[in-house]
Amino acid sequence: MIFRYKRFFSSLSGKYLGIGLGILVLIIVGSVVPKFLGNKDNVVLAATNLLTNGDFETWSGGNPTGWSVLNPGGSGNGTLTQETTIKHAGASSEKNTCGSSGPTHSYQAYTFATAGDTYVVSAWGYTPSANTKMAANILVLDGEFGTTATQLWNFSTNAWEAIVGNNPTPGITPINTVGNTWEQISENITVPASKQVVIALINQSSGASVTGEAVYYDDVSLALPAAPAVYNGNLLSVNSDSKTKLVWANDLYYLAFSSSTADGTYNVYMTTSTTGVLGTWSEPRSVFTGIKSTTQSSSNYLNGFFAFDYNSVGNYFGLAAFASSTFSGSGTGQVWFTSSTNAFSWSATTTVGSNLTTGDAERQIYMDFSETEEFVGVTIFGGYSPSTQSKFYTVYSTNKGVTWTPSSALVSTADDNSTLIGFKVSGTGASRIFHMGYYQTALPFNLVYASSTDNIGTSWTTSTLASPYVNLTGPGDIAFSYLVSLAVDDNGLPGVLYFDPISSSGSGPFNVAANLMYQKKGSNGSWTTTNLGSNSFVLTTYANHQPMNLMYFNTNDPITFSLADGATPLATANTSTLFGNLYSSATPLGDRSGLAQAYNTTSENWAGSWVTSAGQLTFVTSSLPIPVVGSAPTAPSNFATSTVTASTIGLTWTDNASDETAFDLGTSTNGTSFTSSTIAANATSATVNTLNPNTAHWFLLAAYNSYGTSTYRSLTQTYTNPAVPGVPVVTAVTTSTLTLTWNGSSNGSGTTYQVYNDTDSSVVGTTTNTTYPVTGLTQGTEYKFNVRARYLSDGISYSAYSTTSTATTTLAYGVTLSKTTGAVTVYCCFEISTYCGCGCNSGGNKRGFFCVAHDINFHYC
Repeated sequence: MIFRYKRFFSSLSGKYLGIGLGILVLIIVGSVVPKFLGNKDNVVLAATNLLTNGDFETWSGGNPTGWSVLNPGGSGNGTLTQETTIKHAGASSEKNTCGSSGPTHSYQAYTFATAGDTYVVSAWGYTPSANTKMAANILVLDGEFGTTATQLWNFSTNAWEAIVGNNPTPGITPINTVGNTWEQISENITVPASKQVVIALINQSSGASVTGEAVYYDDVSLALPAAPAVYNGNLLSVNSDSKTKLVWANDLYYLAFSSSTADGTYNVYMTTSTTGVLGTWSEPRSVFTGIKSTTQSSSNYLNGFFAFDYNSVGNYFGLAAFASSTFSGSGTGQVWFTSSTNAFSWSATTTVGSNLTTGDAERQIYMDFSETEEFVGVTIFGGYSPSTQSKFYTVYSTNKGVTWTPSSALVSTADDNSTLIGFKVSGTGASRIFHMGYYQTALPFNLVYASSTDNIGTSWTTSTLASPYVNLTGPGDIAFSYLVSLAVDDNGLPGVLYFDPISSSGSGPFNVAANLMYQKKGSNGSWTTTNLGSNSFVLTTYANHQPMNLMYFNTNDPITFSLADGATPLATANTSTLFGNLYSSATPLGDRSGLAQAYNTTSENWAGSWVTSAGQLTFVTSSLPIPVVGSAPTAPSNFATSTVTASTIGLTWTDNASDETAFDLGTSTNGTSFTSSTIAANATSATVNTLNPNTAHWFLLAAYNSYGTSTYRSLTQTYTNPAVPGVPVVTAVTTSTLTLTWNGSSNGSGTTYQVYNDTDSSVVGTTTNTTYPVTGLTQGTEYKFNVRARYLSDGISYSAYSTTSTATTTLAYGVTLSKTTGAVTVYCCFEISTYCGCGCNSGGNKRGFFCVAHDINFHYC
């Protein structure tokens, strides 16, 4: 074919070329095959590339086979060469380097034959220089190209325009791919019959000279797309780092999963099945599109962190994820929420939280619905910089996510980058409790459980479950700690699943030896720890996995879904502390992927889902519950107190079991936090020693064996007797007052003390302090005082009196006193300076002498 190009290129130069512009003109036929869940939300297309050597793999005489070559003319021609290093796929690509007159071009011709056909035009380009841009200008000519073409199709106006000095807008906007990245440009076009298509891949100048600068092209195509195949109902291959969420509701399995896209964001998709077997899954539909994955790097290893759950009270599904439009390299973001009654038609999004940190915050988002009321809570990470402590914000809604109310932030102590590992809601109304778990990524690497002390999460209390949780010197220590999960049973009692690392080596993947640990809070307030691995697991894994998965069935029986040797999935379950294996896979989990599970309440089956290291979306089931070969012992009865002293309380009960290993006795001084102690099997009594006097105590008692623990029996507010107070000490004595102070003898707070005047057998007063001022006394008079403590248990009874203290008030000047001893009477009747005059009367004889004032111990003649 003879290519007459002068008028065509001269018309292009006015609008598209600019200074130093070069053009690559390709007359092509081919196809684009978008990967499922990639840029196109549809099933894989199967179409034939009609272009000859569209991948530039074959070259002859220095030119690509099947392509014609065109030079711009003049002494400054560009070069057209085969490139084997920078390529999109295969062995080579085409490198078009600009000369001073422009680049050399290659082209092919194709004529559309059938009116109304829609073609997919596609090309991959690579520009290493900021001075150039790649643009795919899709032009449809009216007439034979280069000979009789008189009109050009304008895609922006969907109309034909004459080829004049300024040509119509091209079909695709120019793309700058600087950054050593291949980028695809594509467009769907529908044209009349017997027309030719021209795709001008333009090396567009930014205004500076582009001599010596190159644009690379590969895998150019144009094709009639094949009709989508009928969906076969199988689970798909996705990104190996995709995340899954699994819910059983309304007699269906709902599997939500993420998959990343070419622009660094991810989409969330939904598929359902009644049984989960091959051929029964519905065709996936998108729920969220364009959600931001991470701002840290192009690897997208935090792909697809989102929260998905079912609200059984409101009968709807909820999904929360981070919104991409609010993220930038140094900006902050938002979390959005959407709901659905069928998991396929979703409501408009509402904003859960704003001004959130970027980076790896996506992993730190959890959502939970109350099972007894219309209430949903979402917890997200809210730290901003290393100079601030980590903050976990709990946000809740009582109207199906239409509006959200923020609670106070829980601030993790001694850390600036803690990691959230779970959030749950239990109880209802005033009894509602939020549960949260996190680990601190600064020393001492504590694993912490937090719970709200009110019903909306404005105040919190924390307790350390493992310290240090991670204490390795090799690589993979902190990153490995993401493998943690928190859940709450039907009694509102939390449990935590985590690995206890022993050693670590490698630099990603890490080889980590660790024990799998399960820790559970009991109804007595104490935590018990179980090692689920008889030997340590050796895990070959990357950092930043999504946390493992812990759930409960049959009220409080745990199911753990975790990693085993070589990062293979392992599911275990127990009834009454008897753990057994549910499922074990030999195929490793996908790098930085996650584990999800659900309990089928209809068939009583367990189900699990994850993505394999090959990117295969996987679903498995196993029968439940595990048969129990024994049972927990019968609970004791007639739990009561016996002898009570100031420091001991005796307890008695009836032992109704013959198979208990021992009894668990819990002791508390607040009715909430209990200290556990073991009482030998077959015992029917115990004495709790070293207690504080006049203090309330709570007790719990249960029998247990290897199969479980019986129901706990309880005693509330049992008081020890008050201790006798210490001897009162007299201070600050005057002619009419004095002060008594005594030792409270460790009596409980709020103890009332009675002050007694033993001289005249009268009660001076009562006080809850251990000091008391006595007034209204007579000068120069001797008094005796003692103190006793009132019982807090009844408010009427008292302890014995303390030892008596004696004190005498002082004597004032200018008074007359007398005292007779035998036949001698002593008088002090006048004052001289600081002395008083005294006289003695003995048988009618009086003698005068002086004595020191205030000396009330009379001197006798």
